[in-house]
Amino acid sequence: MTVTPEHGELTLLTDPDGHDESGKSARFTAGPAAPTRTLVDVFEASVRTYPDELALDDGTTRLTYRALAAEVEHRRSALAAAGVGLGDRVGVRVPSGTNELYVA
Repeated sequence: MTVTPEHGELTLLTDPDGHDESGKSARFTAGPAAPTRTLVDVFEASVRTYPDELALDDGTTRLTYRALAAEVEHRRSALAAAGVGLGDRVGVRVPSGTNELYVA
């Protein structure tokens, strides 16, 4: 198998005849994968980066990322006060398509 430079830093792995191993697809390498991020990590980064940008609009209420984070924190505090802890499961029954669903 030879390694052929392609697309800047990416390399295309091919056999000596210039074909990929399966004959159907190419494999590219570009170094190590990005660090693992959770949905909470992505949300927190969005709140920090775009606090005043619109995050949710259900046609009735509009929430910026800052306001959404405040609503989420309010809900988290209420659940904690009710004895719900990390790893506990909580059922959610909220109409689809509402901001309330995403806050929950």
